[in-house]
Amino acid sequence: MSLATDVARASRAEVRIFHVIEDPRETEQEVLTRLCSSIGTDLRASCALTETVRVGDAAEQIVRFAAESQSNLIVLAAEHKPFLEWSTIGTTTIRVMRHSTVPVLIFPGK
Repeated sequence: MSLATDVARASRAEVRIFHVIEDPRETEQEVLTRLCSSIGTDLRASCALTETVRVGDAAEQIVRFAAESQSNLIVLAAEHKPFLEWSTIGTTTIRVMRHSTVPVLIFPGK
């Protein structure tokens, strides 16, 4: 998240933190509470932040939200998955890159 906020600070942009629930056992309120509590007060003070949670297919919801919110950039933490002796990115990342109408900045996730 710090990469996104560094980019936002440099360009005086708003950061929209977006999470998609794909596991039906989680509720939107549970995820939103966890998401909001993970954002430190120093981060909140340094740039304009909003948090949004949706349910559905992650790639579809990310691309849809970016279009609806008129985002100029998607910053996406991508999981690297092993494939033979190489490391690849997952299908969500590939689908977002392929279908987004705005630039996508990808960085290694946890």
